[in-house]
Amino acid sequence: MLSGKGQRGALRVLRHGISVKEAAEAKLAGRPTAIWSLRHPDGTSYILLSFLNATLILKVAETIKEVDNSPFEPSKSTLHAGIMAEGLVI
Repeated sequence: MLSGKGQRGALRVLRHGISVKEAAEAKLAGRPTAIWSLRHPDGTSYILLSFLNATLILKVAETIKEVDNSPFEPSKSTLHAGIMAEGLVI
């Protein structure tokens, strides 16, 4: 982007979007049909991946780990996910 005139002119480079930092890489069994990022009121972050016949929940901390005990059914597709007040999961 160019702005200004004469000695007060400036050239600025604009980048669209945000930069991405890769935190993990994993082979998935298929292509997710939906992805949600969830933050619990206690500060814990999760990524929920929904597939045609499965749901995968990942806990995001210093490392990213699969969650075994969650309120979501791992053998079913998830239509919507969210965390409401007081940590209630929908």
